[in-house]
Amino acid sequence: MEEWLGDGLDLGGSVSPHNIEVNDRAFAALDQERIFERVTTPSLILRGGLDTVVSNDKTDEFFQTIPVRDKNMITYDDVDHMMFQDGEYLSVITNDIISWLDTHSK
Repeated sequence: MEEWLGDGLDLGGSVSPHNIEVNDRAFAALDQERIFERVTTPSLILRGGLDTVVSNDKTDEFFQTIPVRDKNMITYDDVDHMMFQDGEYLSVITNDIISWLDTHSK
């Protein structure tokens, strides 16, 4: 445990250094394959402002790379990565998703 806590990649125990490394490698592979540029449908991105699992900077990069004009990103400032497990915000997030789907299904 001491070794893990002393790791420079440690984010205060909220995510393991291994997960950070795997996440970075996954994004690099997706970047190399230019996956993000192949999105052709309306897109909704949800992110927690307090997320320590997925980098908000990487999410911004991903969002900017999506080539469609019909794209929305909603940030829930007081929510972390587990946004659907947070009972306090679940109805707000669910209503936002339903509203977005309603506007895109007509």
